[in-house]
Amino acid sequence: MSRRGVPPPARAPLGRPFLLLAPLLGLAAALVLARPVTSWRTGADEAFYLRYAIRVADGGPGTFPALFREYLADPVGSRLFPSPARLTAIAYDAVAVRLAGPRFEALAYASLLAFLGMVTLAFVIPRRALGDGGAFLCALLVATSPLGLGMARRALTDTLNAFLLTACLGLVFHGLATRRGRRWWIATSIPCALAFLGRELNVVLAPIALVAIAADAIRRRQWPPLLPVAAVTVLPAVLAMIALSVAAGGIGPAWQALAAVVTQPGRSLYFLLWHLPLPKLQ
Repeated sequence: MSRRGVPPPARAPLGRPFLLLAPLLGLAAALVLARPVTSWRTGADEAFYLRYAIRVADGGPGTFPALFREYLADPVGSRLFPSPARLTAIAYDAVAVRLAGPRFEALAYASLLAFLGMVTLAFVIPRRALGDGGAFLCALLVATSPLGLGMARRALTDTLNAFLLTACLGLVFHGLATRRGRRWWIATSIPCALAFLGRELNVVLAPIALVAIAADAIRRRQWPPLLPVAAVTVLPAVLAMIALSVAAGGIGPAWQALAAVVTQPGRSLYFLLWHLPLPKLQ
């Protein structure tokens, strides 16, 4: 009650942002679940992710050294299929297998969950600059993206990696905008390391973040601070390499697994084997 005895105006218990975001999450989930995938690539990446996830779900983290040995012992597989060095993705899928069973659908549900996380980030990150309306529009574009919806149906890790990269960039942007201190940047290096361990190409996070840091420094007319630079480059790389070395049973197998991906030839044998012919224009 107010001083005049008039009750205050009623407010939504969950707040306006949630009331804007909730229908977008429902829309994204409905669009994905309305057209479920019924056929899976049993000889390609989906099968490898499922096999990795089942092995780790059953045997725990101690299974990783064997996965690295098997991967490195197969010269064809190491050129074609996902590396066990993708620790974040494999651990995430292993949790999905534990919860939903050893089947492709479990990994597809994990993809959907990561996609819903992407929609949430698309609302939360720009809200400070664009307000609720602008954030709603950004999240709507993500929630109805044909590519995002397609990947959210597959037993792959594309939506997880998109979520990791977006989350890390959101932390960087927020840290720069609010002038965060040492603890923030040290903490930011941890999700950046998880992103690096999601897929090898996620190292693209580093140059993108460095551009943001440099732009902020130019705007403020000062030299870029060293800690934010280290938090998106050196620190996550060191953390990721330590985690890889522990998982692989040594720095040698970890480095070999990374080299097998980095030194692949220019022609993609995977594409030549698994691509679908493009339809001819009439």
